Formats: sequence, C-alpha cells, structure tokens
Amino acid sequence: MIADIPHPATQKIDAVSAILPFCSHDNDVLRCAAIRALAAQDAQGTGIREALLKAILDEDPDVRSDAMEALAAHALPGDAPDLRASLEGDPVREVKLAAIHTLANLKDDTSARLLRDLMQSRCEGRVHWEDQLGDWEDWLDIQTACIQALGKMGATEAIDDMFAAMADEFGQNLDTQVFAALADMGSDGVPWLLAQIEVGDALSRKRAAQALVRVAPDAILEYADVIVSSADTQIRLLGMSVLPDTDTRLSALFQDTDPAIRSAALMRLAGDHPSLVHQALADNSPQVQATALACLDLPVPANLHAPLVDNALAWLQSANTDLAGAAAALLPMLAPDRCETPLIELAANPHRPLDLRVAAVRALAHRHVPNRLTHLTALLSSAAQQVRVAALHGLRSMADDGDGEAIGILAQAIAGSVLPPRDRLQKRPPEEAADLTAPRDEEDRARANRVRITADGDIVPDTAEAADTASSTVASIQSELSADPPVSPAQDKAAPDGQSGKKRKRRAVEGPETVADDLSRVAMTIAADLPDARLETAILSRLDDTDNGLRTTAWEQLARLAEDGRAGPQARTAALSALEETDPVIRFAAFRILCAHGATADIQARALVDEDALIRAAAVAMLPPGAALDHVTDQASAVRESALGNVLKAPDGPTVIAAVDRLLQSDHIATLSELLSRSPIAGEHAARVLTSAMPARNALVLLEAFARAQAG
Repeated sequence: MIADIPHPATQKIDAVSAILPFCSHDNDVLRCAAIRALAAQDAQGTGIREALLKAILDEDPDVRSDAMEALAAHALPGDAPDLRASLEGDPVREVKLAAIHTLANLKDDTSARLLRDLMQSRCEGRVHWEDQLGDWEDWLDIQTACIQALGKMGATEAIDDMFAAMADEFGQNLDTQVFAALADMGSDGVPWLLAQIEVGDALSRKRAAQALVRVAPDAILEYADVIVSSADTQIRLLGMSVLPDTDTRLSALFQDTDPAIRSAALMRLAGDHPSLVHQALADNSPQVQATALACLDLPVPANLHAPLVDNALAWLQSANTDLAGAAAALLPMLAPDRCETPLIELAANPHRPLDLRVAAVRALAHRHVPNRLTHLTALLSSAAQQVRVAALHGLRSMADDGDGEAIGILAQAIAGSVLPPRDRLQKRPPEEAADLTAPRDEEDRARANRVRITADGDIVPDTAEAADTASSTVASIQSELSADPPVSPAQDKAAPDGQSGKKRKRRAVEGPETVADDLSRVAMTIAADLPDARLETAILSRLDDTDNGLRTTAWEQLARLAEDGRAGPQARTAALSALEETDPVIRFAAFRILCAHGATADIQARALVDEDALIRAAAVAMLPPGAALDHVTDQASAVRESALGNVLKAPDGPTVIAAVDRLLQSDHIATLSELLSRSPIAGEHAARVLTSAMPARNALVLLEAFARAQAG
C-alpha cells in the first residue's frame, strides 16, 4: 500500500508547481503519473523541461520512457547531447524510440551519423541493449525508427545507407519504410522513388508509387515531364493531378493509351474545351465515354442530338455499368419523351447489376420524366431493397419540391398501405451459388477459353474488354449513322452484362421478406421530418407494431417530430403509456416526447432512477447545476457527462469545486480530467488539493486526471 503524502497547504498554486514535487517522489507509480501530468501542461519556462531532462536518468525504466516521450514537445536543440546519451546508454527500447523521435523533431544534424549507424547495425560496444538474447528484435524496431527519423530530417546523405539496409538479404523488409522516408524528403526523394518505380520488382514499384503520392505537389511538379511519361498508369495519373489547368501536357495525356488517363484528362479539360467532350464520345473505351456523358453540356448541337439519343438508349441496354449508368443519368434531360420505357425496364430487370438498376430509378425521379410519381410508386414493390430505397428517395425529392401526392405516397408507405396485399409479403428469390464441386483452376481455365461470334462472323475470345468495345457503335455519333440495335430483353436475360450462358446452381434463402414493413421503416427515416400531418398520423399507426424493429423506429421518429414541435397531443398520450415499456429505446423516446411537451416533476423523478443510462442522462440534463451535482458520480459515463455539463453552467465556484471533490473520492478519472480541461476554477482547486496532505491513492487520481486533461 502506498503511504499517505503530506504536503503543506497553500492558498493558491498553479498545476505545474503542484505536480513538480511528485516527479522526485520515492514511489515510482506516482513519479510516472507526475511526469505524464507535467507533460500535459501548456506552461513554458516553469521548470517542466528541466524536470523531464532529470527524469530521463531516473532509476525506473517506466519513468524514463514517459519522460523521454514527453520531451518531444518540450526539448530544445541544446538538449540533443542528452538525448543522444540516452539513446546510446539507456538499454530500454521505448526510451531509445522516444529519443529518436525527439531528435528527428529537433532536426539535429549532429545526430544523423548515429542514426545512420543504428540503421545499419546494432553498434555493439557503443549502444547498450536491454536483453542480450532479444536485442535483435529490439534493433529491428530501432532500425525502422532511424529510417523514419532520417527522412523527417531530410538527411539525403543517408539515402545510400537506406538502400543498403533495404538490400540486406538477412534483414527485414524495409521497402515501405525507406520509400516513406524518401517521400518525407520532398523533391530530394522524388527521383529515387521514380527510379525505383522504373527498375524495381512489382511489389517495390507498387510501394514506391504509394509513397510518391504522399509527396507535396510542388515537389512533384519539378519532375512532371518524367512522371507524365512514366510507364506506370498510376504515376501518370499522379503527374496529371499536379499539372495546372493551362498546362499543354494535359492535351497530350488526352491521347494516352490508357483509358483511365484519357478519362482523367477529359475531366480536367472539359470545361474549357467542350469539343473534346464530343470527340470523347467516339472513344473506344466505355470509361472515357461515360466520362464524356458526365461532362456533356446540354443542349448538344442539333446534328449530334439524334445519334447521341440512339446510342444512349443502346448503351442503356448493353454497355457496362459505368457507361450504362451515365446514359441513364443523361437520358431524362436528353430525351424525356423516349426514356420512360427503357428506364422502367432497366430498373425492373433482376438480371442487370443492382447499382445500374438504382441509377435507372434515380433517373426516373428526374423532373423531366413524365409520370414519374406513377413509376416510382410502382417500383416500391420491387424485390430488391436498394431499388425500393432509391424510389423512396425519389419520392422524397418530389416532396421537397412541394408535391403533395408524393408526400401522400410516403405517408402510405409508412402506414404499410401503399402496396397491394399480394406484394406486402414476398418470397425471396433464390441466390446464385458457385459450383463447389468443380476445382477453382478448372473454372478459371474454362472462363479463359470462352469465345464468342462477332456480328461479322469472326470467332474471338469472350473477354470483358471485347464485350465493352462491342457495344453500340460510338463512331456513328460523328458520322450521324444509326446506332446498333439495342439488345433485346430476352438476349439480356440470357447473358447479362457479359456473363456466360452457363447455368449456375441456385439456392433459396429461407423465409419471406416483409416488403411492406421494410418500406415503412425506411420511409420513416427518409420522410419523417416533412412538415405534413399525414406523416405523424402514419407514424402513430406503427407504435404498437408486432415487428420490434419497426416499432422502435416509429417511436424514435415520433420523438424527432416532438422535439421539432410537430407532434400533437396523441403523441404525448402514447408516450405516457410507453414509460412502462421494457424496451429502453422506446422508454427513452417516450421521455423525449414528454420533455418536448413539458415533462412534469414526477416524470423527471422517475427518469432519474431509470435503469437505462441514456434516460437518466436526459433527465439530469434538465436539472439545475446544484441538483445535477448529485449525479456527477453516477456509474454510467453518459450520466456523469450530462451532470458535468450542467455543473459547468453554475454561476459560482463552489459547485464546481464540490464536483472536483466528489469525483476525486469516487476515482472517476476520465470525468475529473474533463472537468479540469473545461474549468480553470476546477484546475486551480485540484492543484491546491494536490499540495495538501492526502492518501497516495487520491494523489494518483489527481495526477492521472491532469495527465489526461491535455486532450480537453
């Protein structure tokens, strides 16, 4: 047991003065806590640095480690010799690592030689290690720290040593650490990273490229010519990102062989060069075409409009997801009179990718689409939840525009009456499953050997790239020829999105899906805040639902309405009964509703003793500071935080001081540290208490609270 610590009481004392005596206490636990508390103080010129420098020579390794870590924020350049002495002479790994970190922060050039030596070997005879049997592993951590430090210091003279350490066949893999250090060196490290990307193996090239991305754009721009001509796509993309918009090299990159480069260049150039967007529509890459559609300014020239519409409709049917999705987004603005049927078919087609179907639903919600309310309402019965959610969001968008019918549909969805009875409970469709009896390599070989027959009768490999280029003829946009005929729904069903016609095993998912309940739950979260009484009525109808998830959602949304001042007397009546609920989520929602309507004293008193912490916290938040003080030591952190918030509103110091004393006795260090962070009065009182005679346990609580108060 730690003995009590007598200290003479003083009338007024600052935190640093109160903490400093503990840095030389004979108990190592208190010394450690004092060092951490001292490091957390923001004071300057008050002896903190001197105490930390003394503590790095402490007999206890934990004290030395804490002190060395704390010096990172307090050390001065003149302290470098002491730090190097600890790095060499202190056997503890944590001390060495903290010393290296601090020397790097100081950018002490004199230490670079020592760090270079430690990067290459253990320097036995010069550097002491804690465990002679395990010092190899300790050195590996030190080696990594030295590489990082040299990078931060910009020690270009150490680059050759870094590559030598990286090439050591008996050492650890240091690629990532060395490349990160080169990136920290800025423009001095860029040529080394570029060289590694050109000559390294695949993994090294990848890691060097990842490090290059971290370099500041100004440092990269110096080597832009080399970067934009790199054989690596990611590096060329990086080079493009640092080029100014007026740089002529962007136009050259628009002709790049890689579609990702062309697409990125188009996005940069489109605003000032709309003709390039029209040119990109004829690109042989769906990725570039999709980018062109996204960048297209409307209206398009008259000679381009008809072929573009034809191609967009064909892309919608047969292109990959990116291009078809871009076409879906554009069609309502480009051809509102022709987009309805293809978008509806796409949204309802279970054989097309789900994100593409969602894109079609979003397109149907566009204000230019005729009958969009009818279409979105019909899609609420879809078997795919994502499609239903997209349709609900579309209806919400219409409601935001003042469409009363859309609000009515949302209210019906919440009430569970928007779908006909036959669609409210749907059987789940079977899911595709792989043939687990076939070896994986056989499946891969079969995929690689697939072929297809082109329109010209040629037999070609059936690859994703070939499928992309075989979609609608984009060149017709320039020549004003008709687009290829769209793929029929039957063909699409037979081989959706480039998949082979091979039948796959399917397995059913157990149980039906309650579509109506799912719609209600989602509709409440999407639309409950709309200012329409029909929505509150619909939510009230779900308060007693047998589905507990739907029921709790209804209560939570009703509480939101009440707090926004939009819930009527029926909500309060229901909430009074719900205080008896066993579900704490519902009780909490009910209490929020009652508070919004003006909770009575007996309801507040009942909430203060509720077994749920959130309910107690909400009740405590309503108390005056003096009454909240009684809850500052509650076992639940949420309640303590709520009480603390009210205590800090007290106009006088005694309430805050009383909170410090109570928290000290209850050992709630986290809450006490929060109080010290937010109140100067609390900090002054805690410092004064720390100088008085008290049990060592209380001193430890105060020191730990001061240490953690830094975050506040």
